[in-house]
Amino acid sequence: MPEKYTGVKFKVKRGALKRERVEDPRIADIIRLAKVLFEKGFAEENSGNISVRKGEGFIIKATGTKFASLREEDFVLVESFDFNNFVLENAIGQKLPSSETPLHYSIYSARSDVLAIVHCHAFPKGVVETEEAYHYGSREQAKAVCDLLKRGDIAIAKDHGVFSVGKTVEEAAKRILLNR
Repeated sequence: MPEKYTGVKFKVKRGALKRERVEDPRIADIIRLAKVLFEKGFAEENSGNISVRKGEGFIIKATGTKFASLREEDFVLVESFDFNNFVLENAIGQKLPSSETPLHYSIYSARSDVLAIVHCHAFPKGVVETEEAYHYGSREQAKAVCDLLKRGDIAIAKDHGVFSVGKTVEEAAKRILLNR
């Protein structure tokens, strides 16, 4: 059963979204791995996210898109995000980015070595977990997950799911698949 939405919505600055298609060869890898994660039961409905760093920003799947049916036009390049005010300032894509954009932004800001993030609603055993459950997309959840990811490459947001980081989407996804 899909998780009930209890997320925090960020604001979008007027004119922030340039409605263009995002081009990046890694999108094909994201689509392929998203389908693998879905087929193995790690992502239901439109749950979960995958992103890759691009320049000073990152590419993330659009809000409301499903792992099983992702298409190339389902990705957004987040060029700048104001975490203090929770505002999307600049992005390129045909849809709005995931509601978990603030968390992905926080992880990339906290760890310059991270080039990819995979998040799905799975709970691998033996993985560190935040002490509390937070509304997803919230500052509190971002801080708690980032604190754990400063000490390792995989963490669980309590009652929400696992976040794995790596140099590639494959590396991050593999950590989740091997920790089931």
